[in-house]
Amino acid sequence: MFWRFFELGCALYTAAWFGWLGYVLAGKEPPVASVSDYLWALQGLMFLTALCYKIWKEKSLLRGVKYVLDMAVLLILFTAFGWELFMETRFDQHSISGMGLSLFYPIIDFVIFCGLLIHVRIDRYLFQSYALAALTFGLILLWAGDLLYMESLIQDTYKIGSWLDAWYSVGLLALAVAGIFSLGPNNRRAGDSPDQPRSSSIAALFIPYGALTAIAVFLSFHYKDIAEHTELMFAGIAITAITVLRQIMVSAEHDKLIRESKKLLEQTEYLAHHDMLTGLANRRLFERMLENCQNGEAPLVNGYLVTVFLIDLDRFQHINDTYGHDIGDRIIETVAKRLRNQFPAQASIARLGGDEFAVLLHTPPAINILSLARSCSARLSEPYLLGHLELRLTASLGITITSDGTGCKTDVLKQADMALKRAKSFVREKYCFYEEEMSLELERRALMEQSLHQALERDELLLHYQPQICAQSQGLVGVEALLRWKQEDGRFVSPAEFIPLAEESGLIVPIGEWVLREACAQAVEWDRAGLPPIQMGVNVSPRQVEAPDFVEMVLRIVESTGISPSKLVIEITESLALREEEQTIEKLKTLQARGIQVSMDDFGTGYSSLGALRSYQVDSIKIAQTFIRNIDGIGEGMTIVKAMLAMAKSMDMHVIAEGIETREQFELLRDEGCDFIQGYYFDKPMAAEDLIAKYGNNEIAGSASA
Repeated sequence: MFWRFFELGCALYTAAWFGWLGYVLAGKEPPVASVSDYLWALQGLMFLTALCYKIWKEKSLLRGVKYVLDMAVLLILFTAFGWELFMETRFDQHSISGMGLSLFYPIIDFVIFCGLLIHVRIDRYLFQSYALAALTFGLILLWAGDLLYMESLIQDTYKIGSWLDAWYSVGLLALAVAGIFSLGPNNRRAGDSPDQPRSSSIAALFIPYGALTAIAVFLSFHYKDIAEHTELMFAGIAITAITVLRQIMVSAEHDKLIRESKKLLEQTEYLAHHDMLTGLANRRLFERMLENCQNGEAPLVNGYLVTVFLIDLDRFQHINDTYGHDIGDRIIETVAKRLRNQFPAQASIARLGGDEFAVLLHTPPAINILSLARSCSARLSEPYLLGHLELRLTASLGITITSDGTGCKTDVLKQADMALKRAKSFVREKYCFYEEEMSLELERRALMEQSLHQALERDELLLHYQPQICAQSQGLVGVEALLRWKQEDGRFVSPAEFIPLAEESGLIVPIGEWVLREACAQAVEWDRAGLPPIQMGVNVSPRQVEAPDFVEMVLRIVESTGISPSKLVIEITESLALREEEQTIEKLKTLQARGIQVSMDDFGTGYSSLGALRSYQVDSIKIAQTFIRNIDGIGEGMTIVKAMLAMAKSMDMHVIAEGIETREQFELLRDEGCDFIQGYYFDKPMAAEDLIAKYGNNEIAGSASA
């Protein structure tokens, strides 16, 4: 549209020339104030209108109006000074209208040029670079041409067809070139600001106040004959009125910016403290609410219990993985609505992140928290109807109750989190209240984990070995390496305590590597001490097997210790076998190809499938102690054990029975064809030197092949 206005101005310019040409062809002298002169004046106004329109369109209506007022100030200022300096003193011999138009041409051109400079100050990217250069060049030529035309009129030297007319044509050609260049790509670069705030101060201060200053300075030098300069006085009054109007607009714009800034600040504050999906408070705001409770700033706290519910959806990640995050988001929104309806209006509900929610409730004695927990758990377990889907989820609730919000906010959340973890282990009524024993247990586990980190460095870990006896010859055929932890004070820590902790923390990987290295080295040392050939069984954790370098680690230890691969038995858990992952199967087959045997420990406790046994192709299975305790020769327990033995024989596997504690158990298993026996009936786990002392006599030792 900007170039349309320029096009209209050029069309008026062309029409003016045709009108001028009519006088020339008729052999007449064109009058000083002809129709062509008025068309040329309109041409300048069209150019100025184009600039005003561009500011209004590209920026804002308010800035466009201020720009028009600035151009009006410049126009009034230069016209007034032009009248004072030229028209009254030099143009008395000509008509006012004719000479006024002649003076108006350079003034309007200069104002247009100033307007273009203001454009560039407001935003240098409003024009393409080449278009701006051609536009500037064309306007300068027109301005200079009008100045020369005015001077030629004063000197009475202007003639039609002079070089000055060609000068105008070149200026118009430059404007045409600018229009062509404007069709090219914009020269704005990525990251450049489309608005330059520096320009507004220049336009707001320099133009109106500079104009008033110029008039005031001029009149101060002519104060004696000030009555003769009424034109400048009227110009000053007009500019003052425009300045006041402009200042009112600036003030209005400032007030608008303040309102918008406040609104933006409120929105930013809201976004910083609320969850965008549900509109609930986020973790930051929830923690601030807890702080207010502790500082006594929250209403209705004194004399009330402060209850914190920590709520987590069970297996929510499965929903995201199966149905997508859109369905997951809709479930989160539904959970938020149910929580709002479930808890009293004064409760503070927050989404801490993911599928975790929290509720802060100032609980009067009349409210039954247990009943509230039950109803909340039941409400969140109701079906979620999402279109054609009907999904069912359960939620776990951890609840902590404090008096008047006492306690650190992190402690309160930690207590609720401990209760939540306990609730997740429940099958029914998945809510749990915090108890002080939970903190003690957590502290104890934290201290144990810290000590376990240092156990390897302090040489507090050691191995005991439980013999495995041939059921027929009752000779020693192997041992199982069992990890023990003897702390500096001489106290032994139960493996049932520290092994799960090592699994959870990931320490089982370095500890497991140490166990394997120590056991293999001990087997080699027994060979050198003259102990009969026996197999060394070493338990490995699923996390060890899943490590990328598990095979390399085992083979590296076998090579460095010098143990014969056939004497090493890797014992895997049944839970690992149930996964039937191809990578795990390939790792174990690689070890078997090197001569290392693989045994499945605690067989039967994880309900292994025949497919898993067939996939892993283990060399032996160890019947779990749970089944051994229940055998009596005729009961169900013995039936299960017989089935295991028959299945193992059919698959050409050796069978080891764990936990043999009585002679009756030993004889029953021996008679049913069990290969190897392990249990307290023969020996408890013992230190390496004790095993040498007892089984160093080759006469009572069996062989692995037996």
